[in-house]
Amino acid sequence: MNTIPNKYSLDDEYVTYNNLQVQKGISAIPEIFTSHYSNMGEKNFGYRPVVKTSFAIEYELFGENPHISHGINLLIYALLIAVTFLVIRRMLKDFNPLIPFFIVLLFAAHPIHTEVVASLKNRDELFSYLFGILSLWLFIRYADTEKKMYVAAALICYLTGFLSKPGIVVFFILIPLTLYFFTDLKIKKILFIFALLLIITLILKYFPRFILPETDRPVEYYENPIYYEKGIFKRFALVFNSLGYYLKFLFYPYPLRYYYGYNQVEMQGFLNPWVLGSLIVHFSLFIYALLTFRKKSIYSYSILFYLISVSIFTNLLKPVMGIIGERFVFTASLGFCIALVFLIFKIACVKPVAALIKTSKLFTIVSILILVTIIYSAVTIKRNPDWKTHMSLYVHDIKFLENSVKANELLAFKIMETVYADFNSGKDVSKHLKDIKTAENCYLKSLQLYFENEKTWLNLGSLYSNFYGDYKQAIFSYSQILKFNDESAKAYMNIGKCYDMMKEFDKAEQFYIKALKFDPENTDAISQLSKIFNNKGKTEEAINLNYKLMKIIPDSELPYINIANFLYLSGDTVQAMQFAEKAIVKNPDNYKVCMMLSDYFKMHGDSKKQTYYEVLATKASKKQK
Repeated sequence: MNTIPNKYSLDDEYVTYNNLQVQKGISAIPEIFTSHYSNMGEKNFGYRPVVKTSFAIEYELFGENPHISHGINLLIYALLIAVTFLVIRRMLKDFNPLIPFFIVLLFAAHPIHTEVVASLKNRDELFSYLFGILSLWLFIRYADTEKKMYVAAALICYLTGFLSKPGIVVFFILIPLTLYFFTDLKIKKILFIFALLLIITLILKYFPRFILPETDRPVEYYENPIYYEKGIFKRFALVFNSLGYYLKFLFYPYPLRYYYGYNQVEMQGFLNPWVLGSLIVHFSLFIYALLTFRKKSIYSYSILFYLISVSIFTNLLKPVMGIIGERFVFTASLGFCIALVFLIFKIACVKPVAALIKTSKLFTIVSILILVTIIYSAVTIKRNPDWKTHMSLYVHDIKFLENSVKANELLAFKIMETVYADFNSGKDVSKHLKDIKTAENCYLKSLQLYFENEKTWLNLGSLYSNFYGDYKQAIFSYSQILKFNDESAKAYMNIGKCYDMMKEFDKAEQFYIKALKFDPENTDAISQLSKIFNNKGKTEEAINLNYKLMKIIPDSELPYINIANFLYLSGDTVQAMQFAEKAIVKNPDNYKVCMMLSDYFKMHGDSKKQTYYEVLATKASKKQK
């Protein structure tokens, strides 16, 4: 319950926070079903229309209210816990009736689920599991009754879950596995169900390609090095490295982290003790599961359930963003909880099929389970408030993510976002000096871990130039980019700006020209270069550059303002004012230009135009406030 006071946090913008598509409410649903899950600038990927639709409906009913959203996440979690209990109770109908309760109790309390519930973006994980477990429940009902309506309902649930998040794909194997272990359904019918699920999976996997534009999701090295580092041994070493982390999450879920990535998870070889240990443990578990498969051992089922559920997140089939993640063991944790409860019964020397349990042994079992549940619950309750905001999460977790390139970058960026908000509105930023220093250190740490990060070098350079006025250090930062990307227009552009600020205009000109070599339509470079040309007396060349700018950004007032300034400085006031008026046609909210025109026409006795621009200036001033 202590997630309800939380606000918006990591990645919530994908589905709710400031999401323009979702903010259209119910009317956005057709658009949601025909567009990418993420359609923000450079990142266009995924297809999860059901979860986005839930937020659109929520916005229609309640507006943008994070507390309502967190409450709904809790209700979904409660519902999936209830369905899980129904499934486990039916699966284990021949065992002691307390066992399903104990399993679901541990599952509900496990701290590894914190991210899934506390993060609004991860409602897709909740839906994926909910519809997966509902589908399993309905297929079990079919096995018990042989009523075909349950098959139809189960397939609809599976389809809905897939449209929430494709992670439900593990259920097309988990469902036949469960039917084999816990029902009397014939193998032929189980294989038929498997075939149906496989067909739906393949259709849903490839269907979006026919209705959506091409995916555009650049992947950085630090998100997962395996995208860049080839070699079968490296890939398999990472697989078992990941599996080791996942097993550790389940046994010892502390500390919890919102992100991992490089170099929090290091690229290791097979001789690394952690990787080697994980390989031995998981290979042994798999062999044991196979050896006891035909006996329908509960441990065999639990192990296979865990391995199948986590398989798509091990970097084996496809590299995982962030390398590993706590949310990826959400479904797998059910297999762990099943095995754990049966192990506790074994430790207490109680047969799980026993209808009655001696008081002393029951006390032992309950004591162990209560202790584990209390520890789990305490960790969960303590963790939930960390997800209150982006900043609370980043600040809390950085002490556990010192070696994560992205975590350091994210904290620095979030700090500077607040600083820039004041800076851009003209407020004094001296109160932020300590925060700026923290951001600088985070950027430097991130770059120490991974040098070839263009975005971070750009952000660090901007920090030096805007807040320290240290243009030489800024130039040094931007120059580092050219060591690994000598075609970076942004690096050349920013170096040019620094030389501009240092009044070394010849050098600035050289770097603006280099920026335009690699990005001929860089409007900032064209504008700045035109100003340098004008200062050198090359007014005609300066004006021609701005005519070029008009073609690139036809709706912008910038080229008209530039030309107006150049003409004014050359003494052609009349023509300068004509271009200033054209600038106002493009943007009537430019207060300074409106006031300049008002004063000009007042001086020349044109009261009509003077009043017109004065009114526009007043409106622009009110909008700025």
